[in-house]
Amino acid sequence: MIKMKLKADYREMVRIEKKVQSNCDEAVVETAEALAKYIRAHWTPGSPPAPVGKPPARDTKNMDSAVRYDSTGRDEKGKYRNKKDASVAFVKIDTEQGDKPNGRGQYARAVQERPGFERPFIEPAIEALQPVYVNILKRKKLR
Repeated sequence: MIKMKLKADYREMVRIEKKVQSNCDEAVVETAEALAKYIRAHWTPGSPPAPVGKPPARDTKNMDSAVRYDSTGRDEKGKYRNKKDASVAFVKIDTEQGDKPNGRGQYARAVQERPGFERPFIEPAIEALQPVYVNILKRKKLR
């Protein structure tokens, strides 16, 4: 006769789950911070206007100061997320909250996508950060 005993140590499973969640939260915040830093570091040098297809040039430095990351844990609707469901952080470009808004309103989207004025800076940053994100996940033992 062969007799086997199978046992699940739920305390160990809960500890592992908490560690994974903590590492996910840290990885998401670290990636958001890296994305904001990358955007700020890759404006087109020189005086505006930057060539079409290149990131905007730094003039008043308002967009530079408007790039922030937020890890308050609120979702897109402003509601607090359930920590068990997801790790959330946002990179925001709020030109009305920059250091020198000069009454120009929200113009980051127009600079990014407006026909004839395309000076992309978000998508190139996301593409450049993909290997960084993978490395963060590996370091946190999530991949």
